Amino acid sequence: MILVAPRKLAGKQILKAVVLTFDRMPAHLLGCYGNEWTETPGFDRLAALGSVFDRHFAEVPGPVGPNHSWWTGQFEFFGENGSGRSASDGDAQNWIQRLTAQGIQCRLVAEDSEGLPNELFSASEAVGGEVGLGAEHDEVPIARLIRRGIEILSGDLSTDSSSSDDNSRPELLWLHSRGVPSPWLPPRLFAELYLDELEEIVDGESGSEIAGNLVSQFEHDPDLVRLLLSDWRRDVESEDDSDDSSDSSKTAVPVSDAEPDEIDSPEIERQISRLVFAGYVSMIDRWLLKLLETIESSDEQILLVVSANQGHSFGETADLLPDAVAQSIRLSGEADAALHTQLTGSLNDTEVRTPLLIAEFSNPSGGQAFGSRQAALVQPVDVAVTLEHWLTAHWLTDAGDQNSAERENSTDQSLLAAISGTTPAGREVAFHLGPDGQLGIRNRHWALATSVEALNEPDNADADVRLFAKPDDQWDVHDVSSQYTGEVKALLDQLQARCDSR
Repeated sequence: MILVAPRKLAGKQILKAVVLTFDRMPAHLLGCYGNEWTETPGFDRLAALGSVFDRHFAEVPGPVGPNHSWWTGQFEFFGENGSGRSASDGDAQNWIQRLTAQGIQCRLVAEDSEGLPNELFSASEAVGGEVGLGAEHDEVPIARLIRRGIEILSGDLSTDSSSSDDNSRPELLWLHSRGVPSPWLPPRLFAELYLDELEEIVDGESGSEIAGNLVSQFEHDPDLVRLLLSDWRRDVESEDDSDDSSDSSKTAVPVSDAEPDEIDSPEIERQISRLVFAGYVSMIDRWLLKLLETIESSDEQILLVVSANQGHSFGETADLLPDAVAQSIRLSGEADAALHTQLTGSLNDTEVRTPLLIAEFSNPSGGQAFGSRQAALVQPVDVAVTLEHWLTAHWLTDAGDQNSAERENSTDQSLLAAISGTTPAGREVAFHLGPDGQLGIRNRHWALATSVEALNEPDNADADVRLFAKPDDQWDVHDVSSQYTGEVKALLDQLQARCDSR
């Protein structure tokens, strides 16, 4: 089935949009994005029922704030709203406010609502949750978030209006999660889920013995995870000796008596960190599957959108890269420090390429699956246009139809059109702004990284401008800017035009 636009409402069927977003969820750890060992049946089922966008790139990787493109409907990257303004600032209504003004119920439920634009929504709430190895798996933040979302979808909707047609109005339910937090420490059941992979990861005849010992240590001394997760250790070392036990939303993890030199291989530590991270992803996936089952069983017409704002890389080095790439790096004689800077840059694909999945559910019309992959180049700002399109296409009067026509002719295209094949190319370019001040722009074939200073000095021969071939060079290893000067100039011109349009 091809999704072109929401179908006409029939009887008492309610038009809804359900959005599940994450601060951090890497695409490359999901089965529907090509991962062959992480168990993600929820994401994979959603992909089979909907459309997977293979080229969805974050605009400003990092935690989601009130000025995010999801909320404003505008580019956050040098956008009109600016980095210091929230979605509700200014005189012009944004898309969520327009929906509310049209009588559409908009509700936000978040794991932690601090820093989010709660004032834009008809209702907002935070669910909290427990974290750590000792947490109950059904009391972690994602579990509470999804359970609350299911309650709302099952009819627990409060409303401030007394209109008799409230129950027939479209509704927007936005569920926002931190995704995989830093440090990531799921309950023991999921933290240990992939540790048997160590036997395959550790090379040499002693691999099985090393893996077995590490798993045994983890099982009998759960506090050892503090020594294995580099992010956790870094956070602990940066804190003072004060205890956070007063925070009832967190499960305290006592310091282990194990000595740091029990694990003497940084590579093994990174691999264990990666495996525990994958366990957290699988835990989130389990709850996505529960949400999906609820939506599939509903008799309402629902558009489900799942997306994230940042991926994650694991500090890849030559020892962890594919053999061909690692060999190329060694032959090039790159210094370790420079290599580390290149591979852990904030704008490489593992950080900025994030999942985006969209599916329509409508049991009365048959609920047919329409699994497809989309090559359109898209960014988070496109989600806002898509949701407004879905919720207003058949709710508003003739004025709404006129707005819909204007939308189809604008540069901000609804992704429903991309799914139907109307605009398969998507955006010409995607923009990025890294937390370290990097500027980025990419098209289907190239990604360019630079800085504000370099952009303002185009004639400076020493300016920091790097070009990488996509999608092959996902870690931004090989700078080919000197070989493709024409491509560099074209991308710099487009980047400068975007910055000038502010």
